[in-house]
Amino acid sequence: MQYGWGTGSSPVLHGTQLFVQVDSEESSFLVAIDKISGDELWRVARDEKSNWSTPFIWPNGLRTELITGGGNKVRSYKPETGELLWEMNAHGRCATTPVADDERLYVG
Repeated sequence: MQYGWGTGSSPVLHGTQLFVQVDSEESSFLVAIDKISGDELWRVARDEKSNWSTPFIWPNGLRTELITGGGNKVRSYKPETGELLWEMNAHGRCATTPVADDERLYVG
């Protein structure tokens, strides 16, 4: 727990999947859960520490991406499988949720 603040993220619903980003001082991960059955569809480990960013679904001209902020990197995942599509170095811990338009992604 960073500075005693804890960590925070909201779940995100997209189609039949619920995405939950759990970044903490230990064992961070991103998970997709079936919204009807509650079954875990996939889980990926993350090398992040506590932060406060909520995942963001970004439909763009190329594909739909699941974007996550963090302390080390901003990452894009394939929502259907959790496959890492790209990552970008970040500085400091995220307290914001990414936003976008059809062409550009904005991260803080």
